[in-house]
Amino acid sequence: MRIPSHEQQWLTTLKERVPLLLDETKQLKKLEEGFQGDCHFNQLFHLFDPKEVPYLDDSTLKNQNSVVQIDKLFLLALGDTLYLIDTKAYHSIYRYDVRK
Repeated sequence: MRIPSHEQQWLTTLKERVPLLLDETKQLKKLEEGFQGDCHFNQLFHLFDPKEVPYLDDSTLKNQNSVVQIDKLFLLALGDTLYLIDTKAYHSIYRYDVRK
């Protein structure tokens, strides 16, 4: 079961007590949409048997001066391949172009 980030929890609690600033309101909306997307992805992931598929949620990796947060990292028994899944809630029209 996923839980909201500390920042999302903090902003949600703050919103119940005082009106949020515009930037805080936008940030909370962004965090809520991301959390909702992560929850939907978890439902899809659990079509696999989570007891049989080792995985990590919300991993933060740091290398030198770079930090990256990964939504889900899992290992399937299909040749010991490590799959990296990072979900985003971008709204637009996308085109995939393969150039040779």
